[in-house]
Amino acid sequence: MLRFPLISASGVLMFQFGYVFNELRRRLGRTILTALGLAAGVGLVIGIIGVSQGLDQAQAKVLAPLSSIGTDVLVTRVVGASSNGTSATPTPSANAQTDPRANRGFFFGGPGGNNNNLNLADINALASENSNVTTDLSKLGKPGTKFTHDFFLSATLLSFPDQALSQVAKLPGVVSATPGLTLLAEHQTGTVPEITAELKTGGDTITQNINIAPPSASEQAAIDACLAKRRAAGGGGGFGGPNPSASPGSGGDFRGGFQSCLPERFRNFRAQFRTPLRTIQQVVNPPQTDIKTTSYNVAGIDPASPRAGLVTTDQLTAGKWLTAGQPNQILVANSYANKNKLKVGSTLTINGTVFTVVGLVNPTLTGSTADIYFPLSTLQKMSSKTGRVTQILVKTSSSSNVDAVAKEIQKLLPGAQVVTTKSLAAQVTGSLGDAKKLASRLGGALGVIVL
Repeated sequence: MLRFPLISASGVLMFQFGYVFNELRRRLGRTILTALGLAAGVGLVIGIIGVSQGLDQAQAKVLAPLSSIGTDVLVTRVVGASSNGTSATPTPSANAQTDPRANRGFFFGGPGGNNNNLNLADINALASENSNVTTDLSKLGKPGTKFTHDFFLSATLLSFPDQALSQVAKLPGVVSATPGLTLLAEHQTGTVPEITAELKTGGDTITQNINIAPPSASEQAAIDACLAKRRAAGGGGGFGGPNPSASPGSGGDFRGGFQSCLPERFRNFRAQFRTPLRTIQQVVNPPQTDIKTTSYNVAGIDPASPRAGLVTTDQLTAGKWLTAGQPNQILVANSYANKNKLKVGSTLTINGTVFTVVGLVNPTLTGSTADIYFPLSTLQKMSSKTGRVTQILVKTSSSSNVDAVAKEIQKLLPGAQVVTTKSLAAQVTGSLGDAKKLASRLGGALGVIVL
């Protein structure tokens, strides 16, 4: 009978570790390579998972501001927008009943969005939309005067009468309709230049030949009677006696007496003539000036709508909301405030008016962010766009009828560009969604390879 020595558990464990150690030492290169491969694979999988989670958080961060603007539908007006709508909104044109184009629609020409079908009110409005694009130096002061002026221009959006606001608010399913006005501001500083032009005229010799009509029968009879009378008064020897200074054969005072007997049209002669038309052209060099221009974006909001609009109280980061009835209060975007060292309580002077910063905001990604937010009526007055807006922000009664309300607005305002929050979110997060899908697929493929 064979007997084997008893081996304790600790001895078995030491044997296993020793065996593993000897094998790893004998195959050291292969062991290191395998360990590095596993580490790289696991690291890549963990990294891809982290990127995917980061994209999820970024997408949520982007969409969070969209949910706080209090708007489901955004209505704007752009050039060449097309529409299949057939109804027309009443236009404020005074010639709406007489102009054949007045029934084409509130926006661009009704169906098809053809610019040639603009109603008369819109034609006049668009003609003056950018009437202050150029700088009239003559209105900024005398030559040598330092000036600072801000011009407000239409940017990518065209304005339209704010009567559309009440039309949209009456649609079924609409809870509120808030106006907005976004413009591009050009801040110019410089010196009024002196512009002179010299034109030389004159030096022309003008000759005119006039044929005098001979005396008529009545005029000749009057002349003869006058001469006979003067002969009788002079004793038959001439007119007024001898003139010692007269040259021989001159007839004494005959010339003077004869001239007095002529009709008025022979004694006083006046001729009128018109010189040929001439066009004088002179090239005037452009004035030398030191005008500097900087641009910034402005927006007009309704102080009475703090929960819906281009910016809301949810985006306030410091200060307070605009107070109704205070036209000189403004809100400033954080980025613009940091760049220009502005804070709550700071003042800005624009075209001679002092505005006070009452709040700082972090605008949302609605496509219509601005650097400075004015009360709507204030910006309309400064930009000469009284009664006009560039956006209508619509809040619906339910998220389920957003698309239906958007279609009704499109019919009501032919040519309008109607964008829902859902479609806007899809545009904003499109690249993030694609990156997320790519990261997920890559992570899955790496996981399979590692396994």
